[in-house]
Amino acid sequence: MCGPRSCAESVIFGCLVGDVPGLICTRVMIRANDLRKAMPQQPFQPFQICMADAQTFGLPHPEFMAVEPGGRTCVVWGTDGTAQFLSIGLVAGLEFEPPAQDAQAESNAA
Repeated sequence: MCGPRSCAESVIFGCLVGDVPGLICTRVMIRANDLRKAMPQQPFQPFQICMADAQTFGLPHPEFMAVEPGGRTCVVWGTDGTAQFLSIGLVAGLEFEPPAQDAQAESNAA
């Protein structure tokens, strides 16, 4: 789960996506293009948007988020149909779930 420690530590250490499996981050400052680049991954890798106030918003599928053309705001829809408007300037980090292949390989090794 994404929380104040995981996102804050990721941002402080400036880790890049893929540096540490299961840990995150992209950059110290998330920009609209960072969110746009995270969505079209094939296969899509679900992720959490970690806000500066430690709130998190899950993105199970790319269709659950839209970034406005100006790049200041994004909308994240919940699986229950609720919508949250987020200021991209307050996004502290992105936490990606481990790829499904890794989870299967780990369960087979156990």
